[in-house]
Amino acid sequence: MLNKATLTDDTVLTLYDMMIWLSAQYGPPVKQVVPKMLNPDMPCHERHWSEDDQRTVFAWADAEVNYLSQLCKMENWSIQVAPNGNRAKLQRVATDSTSDKESSHSLRSLISGKWSEDNYPGYFVDYFGRPTFFYDPRRCIEPGYFAKTLLPQFALLKIYAKHPPADFGEDSIEPLIQMTACHMGVGFTLLSLSQGGSPQNWTPMAMISPNQADKDELPYLYGTLITLAAHHQTREQIIASYGQLMTQRTRKILGAAYDHIQAQTDVLKLLRLLSKPIRNERPEHSHLHLAQVSNGPA
Repeated sequence: MLNKATLTDDTVLTLYDMMIWLSAQYGPPVKQVVPKMLNPDMPCHERHWSEDDQRTVFAWADAEVNYLSQLCKMENWSIQVAPNGNRAKLQRVATDSTSDKESSHSLRSLISGKWSEDNYPGYFVDYFGRPTFFYDPRRCIEPGYFAKTLLPQFALLKIYAKHPPADFGEDSIEPLIQMTACHMGVGFTLLSLSQGGSPQNWTPMAMISPNQADKDELPYLYGTLITLAAHHQTREQIIASYGQLMTQRTRKILGAAYDHIQAQTDVLKLLRLLSKPIRNERPEHSHLHLAQVSNGPA
């Protein structure tokens, strides 16, 4: 029987379909990095710039995007970041009446040929065709702000590169972003960040109420557990490996969600087939040859 901390069977099957499509496009799901015991790194949902840092906030952001790219196995995607104040300086893509000198300094906006601009936000690329995402340097002092801002945009970039099938529909953009983030191995990070803005009375004995849960909580939880189940991780192994990244609430609702995932045996078998290690895998190529340049902002 479903309780308030589980999704419907149809929703779970849709999440599975998305994970299978992602695995077919990008290979096995990335297992989130297990926290180190002896020399621990600060978890992504706690990382932030500090005034004690000898680097400027801009240098820290450049280093942080490289760190996140490596965690997501996207280090070859040449992702750039820029302070959001630069957004006001953006120029439109050069038209026939615009000089080459003026256009060489503009950020061009890209849209998908199969997703309408109204439903897909798109993104900007610099003169060299590198994806450019924006952040607020004033908020980099907040724990997890940079990860919460950048990781969903990484997911958008991967979705954009492959053009998901029309079967997912326009209403599937948000859950597909969430499943892509889980496929990239940052599901527990975004789950912790989604819970961070929720009520703090999640003690082991707290009652579970739908009003307490962030709308992103269950998709990130299910998506992360689906990726780990694809790698034959048991519930006990997941708790032992990633317990440091879990809140008490996550521990409380993990069991029911994991059992719900395991019950979908047929689709889980298919995902496990796609999650086997790939031999002689080619390096992942840039998405930019698939992109189309538009004349308006993304």
